[in-house]
Amino acid sequence: MPERAVTAEAVPTTLDHLRQEFSSRSDARTKPSSNDLRLLHRFVRWCGPNAAVSSVTTLQITDFLEEQSSSTTRPPSVYRQPLKLFFDFARDRGARTDNPMRGVHTPRGQGRTGRAAAGQTPGSKDSVLLSAEKLAEFQAELERLTQEERPRILRDLQEARADGDLRENAAYDDARKQQGMVEGRIQELEQMIRRAELLGDGVQPTGKVVVGSLVELESLGSSRSRKFRIVSPEETDPRNGKLSYQSPVGQGVMGRSPGETVEVETPRGTTQYRIVSVS
Repeated sequence: MPERAVTAEAVPTTLDHLRQEFSSRSDARTKPSSNDLRLLHRFVRWCGPNAAVSSVTTLQITDFLEEQSSSTTRPPSVYRQPLKLFFDFARDRGARTDNPMRGVHTPRGQGRTGRAAAGQTPGSKDSVLLSAEKLAEFQAELERLTQEERPRILRDLQEARADGDLRENAAYDDARKQQGMVEGRIQELEQMIRRAELLGDGVQPTGKVVVGSLVELESLGSSRSRKFRIVSPEETDPRNGKLSYQSPVGQGVMGRSPGETVEVETPRGTTQYRIVSVS
């Protein structure tokens, strides 16, 4: 029996194309309301009608919602369900392999003012302390993943789907695994960048150790000294002299001054250090 030819329906690639398809759904259970469509139209205009469906990020949606927080007639929360359904539809149509609404924070109250709206105050537990260099590195990685890797994987998935049966499709399975890793890293980067608090130069008028300080420590047991930069957990690199402020040594020296002796509990036991200098 000859195989029946199957004509694949074109996958919507732009937000406006997807919105038009979404608005024409006829199933009563999934058909969006007129109010939902108005909200989606506002979101699409904000992003740009010709923006790629695959390029929309969790951080971008959160920024949109935060801008709506100044509205007295349309609080940000009303957008959450329509956007979730919209991107579920995008995934069903093959325009995305994920729903970027996962992890979206819906702001409350009025518009944001600096860090206060994100619940962050300098040095709070919600902050991610980063050097300007590391922040730029994360931003470049995020741009590469969203602008290059994500579209590439989406193309691979679409090509794999076109090959037929997905149950024994190694190319499709590989692309899905790559997509999971990339999307996970994108979400991680978005959260870190969003919560980033830039470090100063590490120098305080009091001369005490802060995050960013270059600290010279002398081991009292061996009289050997070594310099360490006190950094955030995200920048930890002991081999290159970067210790997290959450590490045993980091916790021991934070807030201390040159000349002080500190005791540090390590897996090898208690070690005493003298702070030689802080710069």
